[in-house]
Amino acid sequence: MANITLIVNPENSGTVRANGNVMPAGVAVQFEIGSTIELSAEPADGFEFLNWNEGESFDADWQFEVVGDATIKADFSSL
Repeated sequence: MANITLIVNPENSGTVRANGNVMPAGVAVQFEIGSTIELSAEPADGFEFLNWNEGESFDADWQFEVVGDATIKADFSSL
């Protein structure tokens, strides 16, 4: 098992889902090593999605392969 922590930047600028479930920002959740997480970023009102992990992906929907503990950041920007 691996601990995956999802960060929303800036705070309260959007929601992140993993495999369709809303994930609590800043809280580590366990996933099986070798599994693929279907991530989805949804901006809050007045924000737009920018990227995952400072440019690793620019699509709001992203597949992330779990290879070990990781922190994943969803960046949003105010409109």
